[in-house]
Order: sequence, then structure tokens, then C-alpha cells
Amino acid sequence: MHNMTDFLKYGAGVVLVIALIVIGFNVYHKGDDTVTKGLSKYDAYMDSIEYQELVKNAGKTVSGSSVIEALDNLKANSDLGLTIVVKTKANTSGVTYDALNGTSTKSKASGSYSFDEALNIVKNTKSDKDYINPAGKFECSVDTNSNGVVGTITYTQK
Repeated sequence: MHNMTDFLKYGAGVVLVIALIVIGFNVYHKGDDTVTKGLSKYDAYMDSIEYQELVKNAGKTVSGSSVIEALDNLKANSDLGLTIVVKTKANTSGVTYDALNGTSTKSKASGSYSFDEALNIVKNTKSDKDYINPAGKFECSVDTNSNGVVGTITYTQK
């Protein structure tokens, strides 16, 4: 009889431990879903802020340093799917920067420079026709599609 009581206590302990483990997993999974949804919303919110930061100058005249800042922001947030076109007085057709694909339309002897290469040149090489003078003035315009989604931001030197 004494062994049967010990066996029942042991069995009840095992059932209790299993129940606690199941409860723990359920609580963890509910919390995990909540955290995942929260992080997803946070990422969307941050993308929205970065998007607004890039299009805030629409219709305004900005300095060349603001244009460089916009290109740097685009590089850091390439997943936004925007392109920036910068037209200088020396190159009125401009250079298109596409961070999503890491490309630019800035020509070199064989093909085009990458986004990073072109950005480095236009920021640092004053003799280049596409050089962005930080003190220069640029008119900003934004092109949207039929749904009002911004696709291209254009800066034209005044």
C-alpha cells in the first residue's frame, strides 16, 4: 500500500510538471506573436518616417547639403523603393540613383558607376560635372504614380 501511495504522488507530480510546461509554451507563443507583430508595426512606422524625411522637401528650394543628405538617407533605406535624380547645371539630364538595385546612371568608360561609387564622386570630386555643391541651391520635385505613391524625387540645380 505504501508503494502505491508513492506511485500516485510521483504520477501526480509528473502530470503537474507536464501541465506547467504546456502552460509555459502557450504563454511564450502568445508573447512571441505579440512581439513579432509589435516589431513589424515598428518597422513599418520607421519606414514611414524615413519616407516622409525623403519627400518633405517637395516643391521647395534646398541646399546641396540637403541633397547629399537625401542621397545618404536613400542609401540607408534602400528598401523604400525610391529613386533620386540630381540635375546639375553642368549635366541637365542628371544622374539617377537607385539604392534598391545599388545602381546609378553616372557613366564611366565601361558602363555605369554603382550607387556608392557615384555618390562618393559627386560628394568629393569638385571638378566632376555631377558634383553636388553643398552650398548650391536645388529645386526639389516629386513624381508620383496614379495612386499618389512617390517613385522619384528630382533635385534640379538653380
